[in-house]
Amino acid sequence: MNNFKNKRFLFFLQCLVGLVFIFSGIAKLFPIHLTELNLVYHHIADWNWSPYLSRILIITEIILGIALCMGISFKKFTLYFALFFTFLLSIYLVVLLINGGNQQDCGCFGGILPMTPIESLIKNGIIISVLVIILKFSHQKTSKLAVYAFMLIAGISGSLILIYFPIYTWLDVNPTIKKTVPFDFNDPISFSNHEIVSLNEGKKLIGVFNMACNNCREVAFKLGIIAKEHNVKNLHLLLVGEHDETDLFIRETHLNYPYKRYSFFEFVKLYPHSTWPWIIYSEKGEIKKQWIYETFDVKNFKEQLN
Repeated sequence: MNNFKNKRFLFFLQCLVGLVFIFSGIAKLFPIHLTELNLVYHHIADWNWSPYLSRILIITEIILGIALCMGISFKKFTLYFALFFTFLLSIYLVVLLINGGNQQDCGCFGGILPMTPIESLIKNGIIISVLVIILKFSHQKTSKLAVYAFMLIAGISGSLILIYFPIYTWLDVNPTIKKTVPFDFNDPISFSNHEIVSLNEGKKLIGVFNMACNNCREVAFKLGIIAKEHNVKNLHLLLVGEHDETDLFIRETHLNYPYKRYSFFEFVKLYPHSTWPWIIYSEKGEIKKQWIYETFDVKNFKEQLN
């Protein structure tokens, strides 16, 4: 009890909570598209608003963390807001747990530190407990100089995020195809579901992704969301990378479809003219439509899919 009444100890606890908020915000920036797409996937925002909401969330976390570390009180408003913010995120985690189970990554620490909803709820429970203790025993006051310094640092931090991670929408990409890649998969392929398919027969939607490629993960995540929304059936994946990358790639992108995995050199030897990320719609082996990273526009793709 005496420790809780010690101003230095209380401020130490407050700084720890602040550092968690700062780390959480910064982690969501790398890569920021993962945060944006998680908001779309979990129906928190649509394709248009997810870039805006993700940056509001990130900037709020970082500025809140800075305020806690600097001891900015505003008559305990900072602590109350931190408590409310953590409680709000916990409600979201409960909904996530009910709807999708505990096997998914909640995205609380972006792509840097995967956490399940239960792990994050435990973390939030600890943060809430610490904040309640600080609220009960802390009587700190904030000087005007500290407030001005905080406003300056907060303004610079928010501006840097918007400068280095500018806001855009998913629907403003030029859909014009900039390059065409020869496509020739003559031999039948045995996929992960033991289905043997000739990609040159019938109507096929084929996704080619290198699992170590950030652009591939971004496009694959978009495709995973759209495929779920439109209940896409005839989709097959050609994945390039190591065996131990496969489960994580599928889990992160939500592309739970039949796939064929190749090592890098195996794929390049078989298909030297291929590229990635690359999505192809073919009929009897003839390309009707194709999308690469620069031309994968969500609105255009959904219209073509329909």
